[in-house]
Amino acid sequence: MDIESNGSQSISLVVGAPSEAGLMIDLTAAADSSLWLNYSSVRSKTNESDRSIYAKVISGSVPSGLKLRVKAQPYTGSGDGNLGVPANGTSGRVLINTDRRIIRSIKTCYTGDGAGNGHRLDYSLEFRNNQYNKIDFDDSNTVTVLYTITDN
Repeated sequence: MDIESNGSQSISLVVGAPSEAGLMIDLTAAADSSLWLNYSSVRSKTNESDRSIYAKVISGSVPSGLKLRVKAQPYTGSGDGNLGVPANGTSGRVLINTDRRIIRSIKTCYTGDGAGNGHRLDYSLEFRNNQYNKIDFDDSNTVTVLYTITDN
């Protein structure tokens, strides 16, 4: 399993200043869809349990008042086999420091390699409910996300 892109595997989610007095900060640019999750899986005929892919934050922290969300899109690409399906609901998963399942039902398959193959990962920043007062506009953080493929 790996993360692929057409460029860097690092992304930047930019928080914009309000465009008009009385409005909240703008999170429109705090989104990225440039990363792709690629994987290969071969299961034995005697052990047909599925595999899943989990994501979690392993270093850094999301700025106060905000939350980081990732949504795995349905498979697309040049692979073959019994590919996994998103397990992150319609809105994705908020990433924290414990595993959150984002892909399920992986059997024997391969996604194809590189950007445009596998599951596109949509990242976004969101407001935490009732915590707008904790946002610090000068708070710039680096967050590392770990993806793990496991047997169920």
